[in-house]
Amino acid sequence: MTIMASGNDNALTACDGAFRAMSGKIAPCGNAPGAATTIKMINQLMVGAQIALAAEAMTPAAKAGANPHIVYDEVGSGAARSFVWESRAPSMLNGDFSARGVLDIFIKDLKIVLDSAREVGAYTPLAATALQIYQIASASGRGQEQDSAVVSVYEGLANQRVTDAAN
Repeated sequence: MTIMASGNDNALTACDGAFRAMSGKIAPCGNAPGAATTIKMINQLMVGAQIALAAEAMTPAAKAGANPHIVYDEVGSGAARSFVWESRAPSMLNGDFSARGVLDIFIKDLKIVLDSAREVGAYTPLAATALQIYQIASASGRGQEQDSAVVSVYEGLANQRVTDAAN
């Protein structure tokens, strides 16, 4: 776990011992109030969108007849390789959505992203689209499963299960 902290130098110094007791990695994020929160929000935007994108990629590959295991290996060794791909695509392949990162959390996080972006006048259409995909997955009963269960939305639209093509 990384603790992201922002604030004046005196406050950060005063909190250093407590932070180090909770985590081995402290990321000072500057003096601006809310800077650490903004950085965490941006991380969640990128992770949430990448999980949805990984799910979106696996389904047409399976529908087209590509072996999803080979897709996973080849994408994982190419330029699109990422932590999200390596950590979420395997559960899409084996259909194991045991909660490790609950899908509904991304609904909350992406709503925060959209509200914050609107407040500062930034445009985040990919976050808005990802939010809709997560909301559809949650409405279909997947909200308390692992976030990679978002693949079920794409599987339903394509009438193609990734796990079936993988076996």
